Amino acid sequence: MIGELYKGAYRSDNRERHLSNIEQRVLPAITVLSYDISIAKVFGSIRAHLEETGMSLPDADIQIAATALGYDLELVTGKLRYFNRISGLKLNHVLATSRNR
Repeated sequence: MIGELYKGAYRSDNRERHLSNIEQRVLPAITVLSYDISIAKVFGSIRAHLEETGMSLPDADIQIAATALGYDLELVTGKLRYFNRISGLKLNHVLATSRNR
């Protein structure tokens, strides 16, 4: 999430350098997807299911998963044990694999 990058920049001793990198290098290279009503509906469905089964995840992770599902995208993550809880979510294991090397 872009918010995580901004949080890191604002907490950094090199705030201006990191903010500049985000705005000049990162943002032009990516597509920021909308979190709209249809994605919020997917979020609600996932959260309700997780709560019913006694498995919880942070809202930010559910938002990421809902966005991937809503846009029919594959999620690249190293947090497989979390995201494996979400039915139908396509996961790319490359980051989890790279952590084991």
